Amino acid sequence: MRRERARRKEPWFQTAYSVLDVPCEWDDRWRSGFGENADLHVPTPNEFIATDFSILSNRDPESAVLLDLMLYVLDYNLKEITYAADVAQLSFSHSTHEHGVTLQLGGFSHKLPLLFEAVRDHLAELVVDPSVFELIQKQLRKNYHNYLIKPEKLSKDIRLQHMQQIRWGIADKLSVIESLTPSQLATFHKDFKSELFLEFLVQGNITQTDSIAIVSKFSSVVQISPVLPSKLPTLRSRCLRLPKGNCICRVENRNEDDPNSVVTCYYQVRAGRTIQVKLNDLVGLDWARNDSHSRTYGAFNCMCSRVSSKV
Repeated sequence: MRRERARRKEPWFQTAYSVLDVPCEWDDRWRSGFGENADLHVPTPNEFIATDFSILSNRDPESAVLLDLMLYVLDYNLKEITYAADVAQLSFSHSTHEHGVTLQLGGFSHKLPLLFEAVRDHLAELVVDPSVFELIQKQLRKNYHNYLIKPEKLSKDIRLQHMQQIRWGIADKLSVIESLTPSQLATFHKDFKSELFLEFLVQGNITQTDSIAIVSKFSSVVQISPVLPSKLPTLRSRCLRLPKGNCICRVENRNEDDPNSVVTCYYQVRAGRTIQVKLNDLVGLDWARNDSHSRTYGAFNCMCSRVSSKV
């Protein structure tokens, strides 16, 4: 096909273009047909695309690592489903913390229960393929290592180990992950469901009746057993009280080639009145003001508050 300089411009973005006749040889080839090609086909229907948008009226370190592995395996087993869900603007995420696991789903309410059912069913019957387990184990070990070689991450991990009543640090996890096996994960998953305390928050475009039905179905399908009342207090987040005076903890950087250092100053303040909270905020503003000067010399500082439920 001969080339011609684009002499026209479309009105919106002023993009240059030209209009040419289709060559005769192209037209003849199209009319003669190309034959069937199995690789060219219409995509399969995406069951997560909503069509109804109406608004309704009304642990030890091994256990900590096994929990991470369980969630990574769950992610892997759900990857095709969650990809289709993401295309349809539905989301699924999870996180672990000192007193449990949080699973969060969001998106259009019409097909959101379908995604919830998929997550529920895969959690109920977790398939642990040995080859997948090995792959995820290597990736998680790499994630632990990369976390520890960053001074700001290491500083946070050390602080939380000292402040939280029950916590296994990343270094503890890294030391045991190599020894874990698929059979241990399968046993952990079974034990995980044997005593489980569930809390659900359902909000948005969904009725109370449907919410209760979803929660009830989850409990029956996953076949969980409730936590004994005597064990419930151990699930609450607690923070240890620091002794009076100065307490210093110093650790070496795990990355010997990194010249950066991090200093964390932690001040424990008892619950106070509103004026005390505002005074603390003013201290934070003063830190932020000094930060602009520090960055000139390649350093930075910041201040944040951490609210602890109990001490």
